[in-house]
Amino acid sequence: MNTGTETNYGEILVVDDTPANLKLLMDLLNTQGYKVRPAPDGKIALAAVAARKPDLILLDIKMPDMDGYEVCRRLKENKQTQEIPIIFISALTSLEDRIKGFAVGGVDFITKPFQREEVLARINTHLQLFQMQQNLENLVDERTEELNKAYQSLQKSETEAREAEKKYRTLFESSSDAIMLLDDTGFIDCNDASLRIFGCTDRKEIIGSNPVQWSPPTQADGRDSSTAAQEENAIALREGQNFFEWIFRRDNGEEFFAEVLLSPMEIGGNRVMQSTVRDITERRQLEEDQIRLTTAIEQASEAVIITDAAAKIQFINPAFEHTTGYSREETIGQNPRILQSGKHDLAFYKEMWAILLQGKPWHGHLINKKKDGTCFEEEVTISPVTTSGGKIINYVAVKRDVTNEVSLEKQLRQAMKLEAIGTLAGGIAHDFNNILSAILGYGELSQRQLPENHPVAKNLQQILKAGNRAADLTKQILSFSRQDEGEVKVVAVQPLVKEVLKLLRSSLPTTIDIKQDLSAPAGLILADPTQIHQVLMNLCTNAKYAMGDDGGTLSISLNQIEVSSSSAIPLHLDIRHGNYLDLKIRDTGCGMDDLVLANIFDPFFTTREQGQGTGLGLSVVYGIVKKHNGEITVSSEPDKGTIFHVYLPVITEESEPEGLKIEVVPGGNERILIVDDDPTIGEMLEQLLLPLGYQATIFTSSIEALKQFKATPEAFDLIITDMTMPHMTGKKLATELMAIRPELPVILCTGYSESVDETEAKSLGIRELLMKPFVKNELEKAIRNVLS
Repeated sequence: MNTGTETNYGEILVVDDTPANLKLLMDLLNTQGYKVRPAPDGKIALAAVAARKPDLILLDIKMPDMDGYEVCRRLKENKQTQEIPIIFISALTSLEDRIKGFAVGGVDFITKPFQREEVLARINTHLQLFQMQQNLENLVDERTEELNKAYQSLQKSETEAREAEKKYRTLFESSSDAIMLLDDTGFIDCNDASLRIFGCTDRKEIIGSNPVQWSPPTQADGRDSSTAAQEENAIALREGQNFFEWIFRRDNGEEFFAEVLLSPMEIGGNRVMQSTVRDITERRQLEEDQIRLTTAIEQASEAVIITDAAAKIQFINPAFEHTTGYSREETIGQNPRILQSGKHDLAFYKEMWAILLQGKPWHGHLINKKKDGTCFEEEVTISPVTTSGGKIINYVAVKRDVTNEVSLEKQLRQAMKLEAIGTLAGGIAHDFNNILSAILGYGELSQRQLPENHPVAKNLQQILKAGNRAADLTKQILSFSRQDEGEVKVVAVQPLVKEVLKLLRSSLPTTIDIKQDLSAPAGLILADPTQIHQVLMNLCTNAKYAMGDDGGTLSISLNQIEVSSSSAIPLHLDIRHGNYLDLKIRDTGCGMDDLVLANIFDPFFTTREQGQGTGLGLSVVYGIVKKHNGEITVSSEPDKGTIFHVYLPVITEESEPEGLKIEVVPGGNERILIVDDDPTIGEMLEQLLLPLGYQATIFTSSIEALKQFKATPEAFDLIITDMTMPHMTGKKLATELMAIRPELPVILCTGYSESVDETEAKSLGIRELLMKPFVKNELEKAIRNVLS
C-alpha cells in the first residue's frame, strides 16, 4: 500500500446491498487510484476477506441475512483479519448506532448521504494509521536490535571483566540489574540487585532454585515456561548469548516483565550461564500508555492541536488536516488564528483568553475557515497544561466538526414546518375532494340529461374540465404532503409544457421573454402528469429567480433523442439505451459557480434569501425524474446563465396501457346501501346508480346504517361508504358489517388517504378503495368488479 501524503493507493472492500450505493462508492474510489472490490452482502464480504485481505473495509449496516455489525464482529474475532480497519457507512444516524458500531470494532462511522471529500479524507486517514501501526512494529524491531547490540557490548565488557575476578565481582555487585549464575543444578550465585528485583531477603532463597521456579506456567507468547527456558538456554549455548523478554514472579507472587540476557561463560573451568535480568515493567507500561495515547490521538475523529505557551502550534493530528485542509507542514509554527473566519468579534476572543490565562479550560462553539475559504462550525475545548508550580507551558485544543449537526438541526426545523404544512394541506384536500365529488358527479348527471349540441352542455363541459383540473391540483397537494403516490399514465409532454407556459406568463415579469420550440416530433412517456407538471413549474420558477428583476430570456425546447452509447449523456454513463425525450430549459440569469452547482439537488440547499424558498424545489425535481427512470443534467457558469436537460424514456406503442380507453360497463339490479354524511354526495350517487338499474338506499349516519343492516342483513348486495364520518368511520363500519356477513362486498370512498391505504383496506376485507373525486366510469367499474 502506498502511504504518500497526497493519495493512498490500497485495496478497499466495499460492502453494500444497494447496487446504486455500491457503484457510487466504487466509482469514487477508483477515480482516486484505489483498487476496489465489491460485496453485495455480509456473507460474500466474509468470503472475499478470507480469499484476500483488503487494506480497509467500507461496511453498510442494514443488509439482509447478516447486518454490518455481525460482519464486523466476526472479522474482529478472527486473528487473521482483526487488524483490518472497518469504517461503517450507513443512513443510520443515531448515537446508539454509532456506539454499537464502535463497540463491535469499527474505527469510524460515516452517515449517508455522505460528502465525497469526507469519505476520501476518512479513508485516507485510516489507511495512513494502518500503515503507521505497521511502521511502529518495524520500529520496535529496530529498537530491539539496538538493545541486543547494546547487550552484546555489555557482554563484551563482562567478558573483559572476567579476566580480573575482583573487578568482575565489583561490577557484579554494583549492577542495578539482577545478575545470576546458572549451571545444571540451578542458580549458583546472584547479586544484591537480584534480591531487590525478586523480592527476597537472603541469597539462599535464590541459590539452588532454577528460572522456572520464578516463572508463571506460561509466557506472554503462550509457550510453556519450562520448555521455553530450555529453548532459550540452547540458543545461548549455541550462539554464545541470547537476548529476550521474559515474565517472572517475585517472591510475593507478583508478576513482572524483564529483559533477559543469557551469556555462556567459564568459571574455574566449569561451563555456566550468566543471566542478566532487567525489570522493564514500568518502562513497558509507559510504552504501552504512550502507544495507546498516540493511537487514540492519531485515530480520533476530533481534531487535536497542541500549542506552546505563546500559542504557536507544535502538534496537529490527521483529523485536523482533514477538517481544515491545512497540512502538518503548513500548520506547525503557525498561530491558530489562521483559521479565523471573521464571524467572531474581538470581545469574543478576549473573553476566551481571559479564562485560559487563569489556567482554566474553555469550552465553546467556533465558526472557523478552512484553507479553501469555506466556513465550518466546531465544538472546541481548550485546556491549559501547567507545571507543578502552575506555569502554563502548553495549550491542548480538542475540536469536533459539528457543521453537519448544525445543518441537520436546521433541516429538522424546516422539515417540521413542512410536516405541519403537509398535514394542513391534507386536511384541506379532504374537504376539497368532497366538494369536487359533488361538482363532478352532478356535472356528469346534468351533461347526460342535455342534448349534445345544447348551449348549456358546452358550459357543463367547461365546468367538468375545470373540476378535473382542480382534482389534479388536489392530487398535487396530496403528493406534497406525501399522502398520494400519483397515477401513472401515458402522457404527451407538449400540452403540459404549453399549459405551464400559459400559467407562467401571467406570473413572470414583462422583462422576461419566453421562447419555445415544441415543433419537433416527440413521443409519449409513461408518467404521473401532475408530477411532470411540477417538474416544469419548479425549473421555470428557478429560472425566473435566476434572472431576477433585470429579466432575460427563458427558452424551452422539446426533442427526442436516441441514447445508443454510455457517453451519450455526460456524467450518466449507466443510463439505459433507448429513445428519450430531451426537455431543455435555459435561462440567461446569473448562473452558478462549481460549488453551488455541486449542491443544487441537495434538499434544503438554496441560494435565495431567507423567506424566498425552502430549497426543496430542485431536490423534488431530481426525485421525480429518477422515479420516472430518467436523468437530469445541468450546466452553468457565473453570469452566463443555466441549462437544464431532463431526459425521460419514451414508450413504444406496444407499451401503452390497455386501460386507457373508456370502457362501457354494464349495469345491474343489485341492492346497494350508500353511507355518506354529506347528503349531497349521497343523492348524487343515487342519481348515478338508478339509471344503471341498481336499487339504492341512502344513509347520512353510519350508526343508523349499521342499525338498519343489523335488522335486515340480507337486504343489501353491496355497501358503498365514505371513510371520514362522525361517530363511526367507514373503516369501522365496514368491519362491523363484515362481522355480520363476511362475504359482503364493501367499497370504501375517501378524499384523504392518511388514515387508510389500499393495502390496509384489502387486509380488512374491503374490496375496493376509491379516491374522491372519482368519475362515473370509475364508480361503475368498481361496482361490477366487486359484484362479479
